Amino acid sequence: GRTQVYTYHAGLVDIAVPVIHEGQYLATLLCGQMLKTPPDSAGFDQVRGRVSGLVYIDVRKLEQAYWQVPVFSEEDVENCVRVLEAFADYLATSWARVFRLVNEQQQKLRESQLLRKEFAHLALAGNPADGPALMELVRRLGFRRTPNRVFVVQLEQENEFGGGHAPFDLAFTAALNA
Repeated sequence: GRTQVYTYHAGLVDIAVPVIHEGQYLATLLCGQMLKTPPDSAGFDQVRGRVSGLVYIDVRKLEQAYWQVPVFSEEDVENCVRVLEAFADYLATSWARVFRLVNEQQQKLRESQLLRKEFAHLALAGNPADGPALMELVRRLGFRRTPNRVFVVQLEQENEFGGGHAPFDLAFTAALNA
C-alpha cells in the first residue's frame, strides 16, 4: 500500500510504487536493479553468498554483471521515488476519470436502449393519444425526424437459438445486427 525501496537477494536495490485509487490497487511501478554504493570486492562476496544456493547461477557472469551495475546516490533514489509517486498519482487519477467516463457512457447507453424500447412500444401501439409522448421520445432520442417505418424482430425461444447456451443479449444483438 505504500512505496518500498528494498535490497533483494542479489544485493541490488529496487523501488516499488503502488498505483492506488480510493483504496483500490491498480498496478505497481517498478524501478531499480541498481546499487547505492560503488561495487567492490566485499560487496560481491556478499552477493555471492546470498545466491550460493541457486545452482543455476554462473558466478563468473554474475561477477561481470555486478561490476557493471549502475550506482545511484541516496538523493538519486529519493528523486526517483518522488517522480514515480507523482506518476502513480497521475495514473490513479487518469484511471478514475476513464472509469467514471465509461460508467457514464454505459448509463447513457442503457437509458438510450430503454428510450428506444419505449419508442418502439408506443409506435407499434399506434394510439393517437400517445402522440405527444412519442414526439418527446423522438426529441430525447435525438432523431431529426419522426421515423416513418418500424422494423419488428421476433426472437426465437431461448431453447431454440442454441440449446440455451447462448445468452439472450447475444441473440438480441445478433438480431439487431442482422
